[in-house]
Amino acid sequence: MSNSDTLEDEFQEQSLEFGDVFVEEHSDSLVDGISVNSNVSKEEVKPEIVKVKTVISFDEPGFNKSLNGLQAQNLPINEKYALFQSDGVKKMRCLMPPKSVMYIDQMDRLLARNRRSSRAMRPRWSSPRDQDILASKVQITTTPSRVTDQELYAPVFRNISMFKRSYELMERTLKVYVYKDGDKPIFHQPILKGLYASEGWFMKLMEGNKLFVVKDPRKAHLFYMPFSARMLEHKLYVRNSHNRTNLRQFLKIYAEKIGSKYPFWNRTGGADHFLVACHDWAPYETRHHMEHCIKALCNADVTTGFKIGRDISLPECYVRSARDPHRDLGGKPASERNILAFYAGNIHGYLRKILLEYWNDKETDMKILGPMPPGVASKMNYIEHMKSSKFCICPKGYEVNSPRVVEAIFYD
Repeated sequence: MSNSDTLEDEFQEQSLEFGDVFVEEHSDSLVDGISVNSNVSKEEVKPEIVKVKTVISFDEPGFNKSLNGLQAQNLPINEKYALFQSDGVKKMRCLMPPKSVMYIDQMDRLLARNRRSSRAMRPRWSSPRDQDILASKVQITTTPSRVTDQELYAPVFRNISMFKRSYELMERTLKVYVYKDGDKPIFHQPILKGLYASEGWFMKLMEGNKLFVVKDPRKAHLFYMPFSARMLEHKLYVRNSHNRTNLRQFLKIYAEKIGSKYPFWNRTGGADHFLVACHDWAPYETRHHMEHCIKALCNADVTTGFKIGRDISLPECYVRSARDPHRDLGGKPASERNILAFYAGNIHGYLRKILLEYWNDKETDMKILGPMPPGVASKMNYIEHMKSSKFCICPKGYEVNSPRVVEAIFYD
């Protein structure tokens, strides 16, 4: 077995401990609706307590008295989730139900706003590639509209005609330059196995592509920064330090380097550059210094900077074999699937605990489990359960992304 195989196996077996869940960057005020102890005045509270916009009295009818003593604490700026304290027990926001939900109409408004913002951005100087993009845009927007399609399910798309025309022009026209800068293992060394394999397979296939990739950056419409967010964490993060500032600083220095070495970044402020990252921390690591870049993220959360209309939601895939990623593809016929619904996994976040409380060992055809024990036999048991289930339950964990969406398709 090669060293890379050993390293990939190590990545696959490693799990994110609770101590490595971080506290979110926030301003000097939390969102509306977060309550604090009404018995504590602002003057009595040191700077560690975050000011809030709304204070709910614990004496109001119907208020849950068990939440008495809830305090919002101002933690270091490099942390990820707001931390609360209830009766002396610290509790992270990721372990609590969300304050609000973003509906489809809100996403539509975000899309329209992001498109207006994108149109307002202009390159500092022109390039022949700009004309290629504008010509393609005209062809896309003027393509004849149709409501049905023989190959694709039209209702899934906003406009099936424009999508197909855009895809055809992409395959015919798009050219990408892959930066050679950056040293292994963080750059140019894809991880092809495990939970974060999506970014690795994209890197491998893009760097070896002959249709899209060009050697002359002046011929490129887009510029790819080939780093691995998973390897960045593995090499630079100090375990249990709760500090990822050095990871973000590393990418900041990289962006400044290609900005000083090449003219392309400065022409658009990075708007024609893109990155592909499947790690949960990628939104934080690429904030500010890569703010204008196109981001393909597994953690496609609009509340942490994901821009609808610019960024891409990257499917998270658990690849079990780098040599044969299609191994175990497919499942049993519907008539042989004797499990109604199946879930097994770590109890991350607030929702999965509720799921187990209601369904664990309650119904014979509902296999709602916690973490499966380690070992090959357990992994094969998980796959067999997926292949034998009519529905795959995909409850939210710490983040919005999960490999179970892809697994439900993979084992269908």
